[in-house]
Amino acid sequence: MTNEIVNKLQKLWKRIDKEPEWYDQRDSYTKAVKEWVEDLINDVRNSKVITKLCREDMQHCNGLWRDYERNTK
Repeated sequence: MTNEIVNKLQKLWKRIDKEPEWYDQRDSYTKAVKEWVEDLINDVRNSKVITKLCREDMQHCNGLWRDYERNTK
């Protein structure tokens, strides 16, 4: 389960990492969000106890998925 969480968080981080290609005005926000996701990935990887994210983290991640959703068409 932990690997599944890490994989999903890594996909989110990669999506956020593409942000400067799409919109260059949110640099500081994007940097802070990337650092938050990176910290969350490290917390999940280093913890043997975490099997799922807490509600607040899941809600924040879901919001980030929506914020950084792009049409690739």
